[in-house]
Amino acid sequence: MNKNRLISWILVIGLIVAATSVAVEMFSEDTLLAKAGEQAPLFTLKNLDGEVTTLEDFKGQGVLLNFWASWCVPCVNELPLLNEADKLMDGVTVVAVNLGEDKETAQTFVDRYDLRFPILLDQEHSLRTTYQITSQPVSLLIDPSGTIVERRIGAIDPFEEIMRMMKSVQPDSL
Repeated sequence: MNKNRLISWILVIGLIVAATSVAVEMFSEDTLLAKAGEQAPLFTLKNLDGEVTTLEDFKGQGVLLNFWASWCVPCVNELPLLNEADKLMDGVTVVAVNLGEDKETAQTFVDRYDLRFPILLDQEHSLRTTYQITSQPVSLLIDPSGTIVERRIGAIDPFEEIMRMMKSVQPDSL
């Protein structure tokens, strides 16, 4: 088997796995622990500086909790938009959780895109399990009281949709 054919097969298999993950997540919404209308499970993770960060650190403000990886093409497109929205939206913070990658890989990505919001590392997949994340990106919109308002599978697009979502959990708008 030549090299190009092998690469093609690997890509096809990767796409099938990704599509299956999205389908499983979409069709099992009723079994989720972290779903709209429920309190967001608390967590403790380290950020890129090695500091401990918890969900409670953001109590009283809205949170757009985003799960991502540097190899995820939709994540690469979405995170710069989230960065811009985070700069514009008072009272709502984007908190991005890198899934399973080492600190250096995540830091390189953050530096490349000049991301300014908190980046947390889930190297042990504890949050992936708690929040039942089977694909990425996945975003959870959490209101200031800690209730999940929305769970979004896939990239949020366009920019106006990101702003609409964040505005809906802005403390002044509730």
